[in-house]
Amino acid sequence: MKNLINQILESQEILDHQNRVVENARNQAVEEGRHFTEWAEKMERFAVVFDLVRSLGKYTKPTDRVIEFHSANYNGSIEITAKIERDGKSYYFSTSLILAGGYNVQVLHVRYLTDTNLPKDAKSALVIEWNNKRKAMNKVDRKREDVERLENYISEEELRLIERTAKSKNLEQVWLDSEYSKWTWNEGCTMKEGAEYDAFISKIKADQGQRVFRDIENSENRIKSLNRDLIKESKKLENLTNEMK
Repeated sequence: MKNLINQILESQEILDHQNRVVENARNQAVEEGRHFTEWAEKMERFAVVFDLVRSLGKYTKPTDRVIEFHSANYNGSIEITAKIERDGKSYYFSTSLILAGGYNVQVLHVRYLTDTNLPKDAKSALVIEWNNKRKAMNKVDRKREDVERLENYISEEELRLIERTAKSKNLEQVWLDSEYSKWTWNEGCTMKEGAEYDAFISKIKADQGQRVFRDIENSENRIKSLNRDLIKESKKLENLTNEMK
């Protein structure tokens, strides 16, 4: 037997509202140049459900029997009426979900205007349950951000490694691109001064080459370290996700 909250969540009007919120969030992501992931959509849909449960869950119990249920959309307002039986007594329940806001998900929201003779339960087990679900979702969301951040760091470092590896194959160009290659020495210098200058330039070239290979080694070590961290954080994310099932 479905309780009131389940029937409300499964109504076409609420499903349409979820789709509208998701579409707004997707459009906003496109405008900002962000990728709208499956997880982002799941979070948006969850937010709609959580908002509804938090607003209406304090009136309902899982054991309530829904005798009658009606829902409709009137010019942006979702009207829901129901007749509830609890402990052998009949109650009426009516709520208007006013879709308010503008072009993006930050301002698109619902105001609930509820009229019922059901007693309010400030410590509703249903609300507590969904609060715990929200905390779990937030943990997963934060861990996903950690994983994505590490993936981005790895991609950035891999690009650096490609660039540094390309430099190592053309060290002469590295020299030509440096400010030292523009230096000249006075033709009037003694042979000893000229030899010292040549030795100085040779050392700079050698140092530049060593620096290029050190940079390659640093990139390789950082990629290895980041991949180790990624494995650990991905496992934590997997565990958190499994806990929610």
